[in-house]
Amino acid sequence: MRGPIDVLAGRVGGFKKVEVARRTVPCYKKVIEKDGEQLALCMLVDSGKLYRFPYESSKGIKSLELKARFLRGEMEHLRLRDRRQLKVALERARLEVAEAQGSAGDQDPRIPHLQAELTRLRTQLDETRAEVNLLRTERDELRDGITQSIAQLKAE
Repeated sequence: MRGPIDVLAGRVGGFKKVEVARRTVPCYKKVIEKDGEQLALCMLVDSGKLYRFPYESSKGIKSLELKARFLRGEMEHLRLRDRRQLKVALERARLEVAEAQGSAGDQDPRIPHLQAELTRLRTQLDETRAEVNLLRTERDELRDGITQSIAQLKAE
């Protein structure tokens, strides 16, 4: 909730409104959702951190307050960049293995090393996917708990 001093100072969530607008840039990216890959609203924060922005319908001060939460680092569970980097590294390793295997004639000495790197990257990507799924499950359970608590409070 914004206090009168924040309104007078032009602050939202501890940041000046201009700073929030300057440090956050909306964009559309293809992201992997439960329904598969789809185009979704994302937000680039400080020119380096890419987040999924699920609050598409928020406007005005409410939107700036949500963006301030991203600036404070409260929304790390929506960050996309880490998985994307793993996917890029995995694809580069696949290409290197294919190139090394495709070289004419002799056995390339890099193949065992590249295959080990490919396996490591696959494992890391699988672990990251599992962690994301676990975080989604926890988030859904927390939402259900909050909904049940609110229903109980309304019933009383």
